[in-house]
Amino acid sequence: MLDSCFNGIYEGCGTPPAGGRCANGATTSCPYNYNSKVTISSKGDVTLNERSTNSTNATATCFGYSSSSGDPYASLRGPVADARRSVMQKYLLDANADCDLYGDQLKATAQKIAYQKVAAQQALQQKRLEFYNEETSQTYSDAVAAGTNFNECVSELWDCYENQAEANPSWPDARIKTYCAQIANVPHCYQDMICNPSVAQFKAVIDVADSTSCEWHSSIYTQNTCRNIVTLNEILNKVSAQEESSILENGSKYDSAKIREHCLREALGCGTVANPQACIRDWTKSSSSSH
Repeated sequence: MLDSCFNGIYEGCGTPPAGGRCANGATTSCPYNYNSKVTISSKGDVTLNERSTNSTNATATCFGYSSSSGDPYASLRGPVADARRSVMQKYLLDANADCDLYGDQLKATAQKIAYQKVAAQQALQQKRLEFYNEETSQTYSDAVAAGTNFNECVSELWDCYENQAEANPSWPDARIKTYCAQIANVPHCYQDMICNPSVAQFKAVIDVADSTSCEWHSSIYTQNTCRNIVTLNEILNKVSAQEESSILENGSKYDSAKIREHCLREALGCGTVANPQACIRDWTKSSSSSH
């Protein structure tokens, strides 16, 4: 911006020689822009180069003229370059004064930033703890709700079966079961439901895909990859043809469908021997009166 003020009189052409001193434009490698590159010491001191007095004229061709006699600014370029250096020196002195004042302010600010950093770290840790507690609380709450939905679903099925068997004695069992599987009759069966094995101490909804090699953990739900969400169809028609009969060990791999089927049979009272008085899967009209 400073150079644009002297457009036509002072221009940067050529390249400063080693050391940055300019022989007053005597060669094409020596422009009046001799402070286009300044030297800064390790202490931060800035030195501006003075104009050399070895010559009084700049090379005309450097500024686009065929000869110095045709350069209308030949006698002005040196003084203008000196004026430019004075302006730069003024800004440099002002900057040094500002830096001294700014240095003290910077020290105080840096100290405040250090305090603020510690406070920010403490606040972040507090927030992380709050988020963790909130997440854990929400996880437990969701699990309790899903477990309650499971119990309500089974209760709604029994009530619907028995009520329809009494109200519509001509309906076959299949029709009653189909009717009672509708959302209007068993609304909780269409909410999130879980079946946790009796050996599981955690309370969480594990909504992952079924796997034949899920990793089981009885108390750490974040590491447990065995799906425990059940559906109405699984309650009524099995999750798997087989159940997991072995004792579950932490860190071992299992078939999640078999674990869930074992849990359902246990929760629904569906043992190896059919018991229509206990197992909802084996319900018939003839057994409804004895339930």
